[in-house]
Amino acid sequence: MLPRPSCVRTYRHFVLLAALVTAAACSDEATTSGNDGADGKGGKKPVPPEQLLLETDAEPGEVQAGQSFVVKCRTFEPGEGGVEVPLPAPATIDIEGPAPLESANGTTLVFQKVGTYKIRCSVPKYNLVDPEPASLDVLPGPAQMLETEIVGLEGEPPASEPITQVQAGTALQVACSAADKYKNPITQGFAVSVLPKPLVPTKGLVIAPTAVGQNQVACQVSGITDPTPYLLEVVPNVPVHLYAVLDPPTIQAGSAANLSCVANDAYNNPIPDFPFALDYPDTVKVQGLWVAATKSGTHTVRCVPETLAWDLFQLHPANLEVLPGPPDSLDVQI
Repeated sequence: MLPRPSCVRTYRHFVLLAALVTAAACSDEATTSGNDGADGKGGKKPVPPEQLLLETDAEPGEVQAGQSFVVKCRTFEPGEGGVEVPLPAPATIDIEGPAPLESANGTTLVFQKVGTYKIRCSVPKYNLVDPEPASLDVLPGPAQMLETEIVGLEGEPPASEPITQVQAGTALQVACSAADKYKNPITQGFAVSVLPKPLVPTKGLVIAPTAVGQNQVACQVSGITDPTPYLLEVVPNVPVHLYAVLDPPTIQAGSAANLSCVANDAYNNPIPDFPFALDYPDTVKVQGLWVAATKSGTHTVRCVPETLAWDLFQLHPANLEVLPGPPDSLDVQI
């Protein structure tokens, strides 16, 4: 299994941003909204930089570990519906979170550990500080490590020993563990692949393999499959279906057909060496694996359990169709 994350600490980071200053904001004394007439000739009075409102834009609010994320520091004129104006001076970004950044290049940040980070813009020159820091959730990146384990029977406590063999159709609980390249654990979005594909579909992380032989069980997440699947040997379950098979099913009177008895479990897996007995009418003669009859018509032959109760099984009889044979004598009347 993958290692669990260690205890979380809080780290703080300060990132200096280049000032987004235009000609209209070059003055250290005032910032205008960009309207014509800001010189006092009927225009809007300039807003002092100290009175601007500073906001931290961290939309959409989440990013995967290892991906670049751009933070925006934005200034607005005071009042409802205030117009956005350029930053009056260089801004800094204060970041608090569970781990250091992987890298910071201006407003472009790269996080390496999952968790919630608080991001706050400030313009120290004018004592502008965003009163409400933005929240950014860093999620695990693409899976780099993926492991599959069968922990036990569905609904039962975990097995004390590794499960390597089960009967067909047995419901098993699978555990998937994954992590990105920073060892951030991935805890959701899993599916399970079973090869050969079972007749009983998987549901969540529970599987019920039905194909006899070696099965490969592999966890999947975000299109990635465990390259080292769990190997599980599947053996037939208890017999359910008992078949009588005749070859050929139609004979002439006096001829014989080959009879074979087949026992299958509920998933059509054959069960070798099942002890059979035969049930057939007096009109049928059986010798070894051959069945014969001298009377034309339909004769039913059943393979039944030798010692167990018949009602425990689904019996599938075979019908022997007997046709009249060639004439034994010919009586000609004139």
